[in-house]
Amino acid sequence: MIRKMNSAQPIRLLIVHAQATSHDCGGSFGVLHFFLKGIDRDQFDVQVVLSFFDERDPAPDSPAFRLIEALGVKYQVLPVPMNQMSASPIVFLKYVRDLVLSTWILFHLIRRERIEVVHTNSLNILASGIAARLAGVRSVYHIHENVHKPRLIAKVLKRVAAALADTLICVSEAVKASFLIAGVPANKLVTVTNCIDLDRFSESATGKKVRREFAPNGYEKLVASVGRVVPKKGHHYVIEAAGKVVSKFPSTRFLIVGAGRSEQDEYMQHLIDQVKQNGLNEHVVFTGQRDDMPEIMAGADVVVLASGSEATPEASPLVIVEALAMGTPVVASNLGGVPEILHDGKTGYLVPPRDSEALAEAILRLLHNEEKARNMGRAGRAWVRGHLDVERYACKIQDVLLQTGKK
Repeated sequence: MIRKMNSAQPIRLLIVHAQATSHDCGGSFGVLHFFLKGIDRDQFDVQVVLSFFDERDPAPDSPAFRLIEALGVKYQVLPVPMNQMSASPIVFLKYVRDLVLSTWILFHLIRRERIEVVHTNSLNILASGIAARLAGVRSVYHIHENVHKPRLIAKVLKRVAAALADTLICVSEAVKASFLIAGVPANKLVTVTNCIDLDRFSESATGKKVRREFAPNGYEKLVASVGRVVPKKGHHYVIEAAGKVVSKFPSTRFLIVGAGRSEQDEYMQHLIDQVKQNGLNEHVVFTGQRDDMPEIMAGADVVVLASGSEATPEASPLVIVEALAMGTPVVASNLGGVPEILHDGKTGYLVPPRDSEALAEAILRLLHNEEKARNMGRAGRAWVRGHLDVERYACKIQDVLLQTGKK
């Protein structure tokens, strides 16, 4: 059980969360779900506002809704716009209109429900922070993003969030450092590393089903690149590395696990063409979105994360934690918060970003040395289980909210 702090009445907490679609339940939604799973209902009367900016009318049986409903948490769907950096005047004016409307709706919701603390689950939402300030209640921003460029916009965005928040929860020291550089006072910042559901990512997932599907002969090596298929995740570097790995280890098969933004996604088509042009059709498989992530992680010999964006480097990627929890070593770009959760030479390898040669070399080192890979996997599993469980995470977030609510 999460420890309790004496209080006469539970704090009335509103969590505001926006994401791409109601079917995308990774990243910030995942850790929101973990917190709701572990929250002490005696201390918090919680409700959630969900907004899905790629879907006007999300299906009621979408995964996001099912997960929230299963926890018995009150929620509603409201249009809350994400920050808009488009240079188009029309797009910007639409954003301003939506911002004003959503702020007004949230302000009245806060008043009507007698909310005491508003928890905004993203740096990219302003409406809830403004509404909290207008209503005179406490505000917490949970920062899952690591935004560096454009530098001026990133700096202004961080300062605005700091002005709207009493406390900012950063998912890594790298994120916290970027706020300090932007001039945000240190006493407003606290770091809470993301967690993982160890009941789901447990040794009961063996990976045998995945290996039967993608390594039917039994001797193939599987390298998985897991995440949204978008340019910042660096899948094109993975495919470049695949060509180098296959030339020396022909039994290797690369799995690109995830979906693009749409069926007509240009980046996805670019990757498909890249595979064909390099003669890798038999070695690279686009699996699409999967709901058996523990099995994928357990079935892979190596998991890679080739993110190379300097504008928005990874803050604290869950894909690494999930792989380590299943005892699978990871090769990842040495950017952002990655070095805080992947220990170079102990649980995997850190490589320079945007360097397919180094990526391939690190993958081959693991494929050629199975004993070392197993030892790294065991070390990763032990570290995750000792540091990143749901109960410990929920307790830390809860303590921040309790202290904020009492200010």
